[in-house]
Amino acid sequence: SESIFNELDVWVDKSKMEKIISNLLSNAFKFTQDNGNVVLKIGRETEEGQAYATISITDNGSGISPKYIDKIFDRFYQSPEEENNNIAGTGIGLALVKSLVELHHGTISVKSQKWKETCFTLKIPLGNDHFEKNEILDESGEYFVSYNEKDIEEITSETKNPKGHAPLLLIVEDNAELREYLASILSPKYQVLKAADGMEGLQVVRDSIPDLVLSDIAMPRLSGITLCQTIKNEMPTSHIPVILLTSKTSTSDMIEGVETGADTYITKPFDVQHLIVTIEKTIETRRKLYQRFSQDIYLIPNENLDNDLERKFLEKIIEYIDKNSSASNISVEKLADYLLMSRTNVYRKIKAITGQTPTEFIRSTLLKKAVKLLENGQYNISEIAFSVGFSSPGYFSKCFKKQYGKSPSEYLNNNNK
Repeated sequence: SESIFNELDVWVDKSKMEKIISNLLSNAFKFTQDNGNVVLKIGRETEEGQAYATISITDNGSGISPKYIDKIFDRFYQSPEEENNNIAGTGIGLALVKSLVELHHGTISVKSQKWKETCFTLKIPLGNDHFEKNEILDESGEYFVSYNEKDIEEITSETKNPKGHAPLLLIVEDNAELREYLASILSPKYQVLKAADGMEGLQVVRDSIPDLVLSDIAMPRLSGITLCQTIKNEMPTSHIPVILLTSKTSTSDMIEGVETGADTYITKPFDVQHLIVTIEKTIETRRKLYQRFSQDIYLIPNENLDNDLERKFLEKIIEYIDKNSSASNISVEKLADYLLMSRTNVYRKIKAITGQTPTEFIRSTLLKKAVKLLENGQYNISEIAFSVGFSSPGYFSKCFKKQYGKSPSEYLNNNNK
């Protein structure tokens, strides 16, 4: 009862569906000899009252042995090369395909007879009743479904972040299948940038200042070791945690990775949950470390930071704010010019180190200077307000109370007592 259609409207994430079809076609061509046949069909069927779009990709190549067919969708599984005419894959592609199909609430199955017929069949429900409301991104004439997955190509400012305050991750991996697989498992929770080798990754790091870098070690042009070392030795990027991913397991290799400043080292094949937890804990540890900046009455970089470049960076900013504190026009733009960095990178760097936006950090630093002046006892509240750049004593008191939970006069009275 199957009909073949030239066109069939289906609610899908177009970029993800393209990855699914491209991967399956690539495999079919890879394992089919010259002059073989590869056929793609699109159809429609109904099962238990639910209509489905069916997509089948059939070839007459080397096929899959019955003893391996139940394992081919497993992560990192690779059938022996002798079973596939000495062609080996990474064991990532079909696992990625399966996960993307399931995000569409669909299924994928396979039947195979070696050198006769191998057929992968996708079934995607028609309509959109099977999706939650927050999964549907756009109904205005385009069939497009969102799974909270979006590869961020450029972050132009803090106000143009499609995932709110989700951390920005960079995946640096020269194996395209593994790179796409990592992006698929991380993008529901994080903003994800991707780079195909260490050289490209370094440029992305410098341009976007991610919150964490996940990098392979063995890559063309620039290794993960050199990438990590460069990140840790440049002031704008020195704070970025780096997780190195490699198939090497010797102690000397691990020591080399850690000596470059890498925060941790994960070997392949990795457990997905272990990787996710490691990323979460690495980011959480950094945030807890930097929360002290907003909690301390006095900001003392040399006591809060182990990284010398991070100390110098904050000392330079605090020195600038201190010298210009009497002016009421300190801005993020002027601070960026002073640091010879873009406004976006200044934002991401300060946010990563202190947990505050640049505007919040400037205000916080001015208020901490005000605390010192209050405790000094030589100036009244109005004089202090103007000396640290606030346009009025009233606004100064409002900001002070928001940060410290009490007004300047209450703080002064308590201090005197």
